[in-house]
Amino acid sequence: MDEFRKKIQKRSVLLRISIATIFIINGILYIIQKDAPQLEEGASFQMGVLLGIGIIGCFSIYRYHLALKDEVKLKKLYIEEHDERKHMIKEKMSQSAIWTSVILLLLVGSVMAYVNTLIALTLIITAMMIMVIMCLFKVYYFHKY
Repeated sequence: MDEFRKKIQKRSVLLRISIATIFIINGILYIIQKDAPQLEEGASFQMGVLLGIGIIGCFSIYRYHLALKDEVKLKKLYIEEHDERKHMIKEKMSQSAIWTSVILLLLVGSVMAYVNTLIALTLIITAMMIMVIMCLFKVYYFHKY
């Protein structure tokens, strides 16, 4: 359990560094946005996404902090992270979701070819790149295991 405690402490430190970086980037975006009104929409969207990620990270840090203080919560977190059934469900769900996304991207891309060829090309290239990434990961994991 001490090894898992160290892993959680390391994860918590990395999250804190990431959240600090996110808030620094948000500050820089705010400064840039004030001087360039044409960037307002994009910078506002990006600031909102970064703020949301930061808030989720803060909740994770709080959860890890509570687990590190209480041995029962730490053990519960350990069991939750090492549950083989949940890992299998996530694996199957991710595999189904990625294939469904690729198929839908290709279908929507083929329909969009009648409306706007640039959007169609973008969707099809996105689907192809996802498939290339899937193939690279497949080769990597076949060699790893």
